[in-house]
Amino acid sequence: MKRILISLMLVGVLAGLALLMGDTLLQDKTESVLKAPGLELQESEKSSVIKSADNMVESVEAFQRLLATYQGDVVYLDFWASWCTPCRESFPWMNEMQAKYQDAGLRIITVNLDVNRENANQFLVKFPATFDVFFDPKGQVARHYDLPGMPSSMIFNREGKLIERHVGFNKEKQHMYQLQLEDLLNE
Repeated sequence: MKRILISLMLVGVLAGLALLMGDTLLQDKTESVLKAPGLELQESEKSSVIKSADNMVESVEAFQRLLATYQGDVVYLDFWASWCTPCRESFPWMNEMQAKYQDAGLRIITVNLDVNRENANQFLVKFPATFDVFFDPKGQVARHYDLPGMPSSMIFNREGKLIERHVGFNKEKQHMYQLQLEDLLNE
């Protein structure tokens, strides 16, 4: 009986904190924006949607609608976790690619799969990102794309079609990945 009462009190305290922090309002706002019919966002609007609701993935459908806003760009979608050793090598490379090819229409989007957000935050302190980072602790998007391993990445062409799937990252692979991006950007 004591355990039940303590659990209920803890849930109540956590719910109160969430309301005080305004997470619910941000979540509702983002979901309503992402669910709007005929969603066509301007470049300035994309960043406000991306930054809303603490970049948490609410659903696969909402994430796919967000990806669709980048139609016309080449998208490099990367899945990572704080425990993934090759991810430590991929972040500097993705920062470099984003800086080098952003004006040509490259968008790098990453999805973190850590269950504990603090682990991801500590990783990002050591390996900062100059690209968009989303958090999918439930692994919804990862399951949708049926990831074969970590890290996994995908390249979408300007029409939004999945062109390449990659597993792993190292110095040898990064050159091949860059050539694939350059080919798509030059189409």
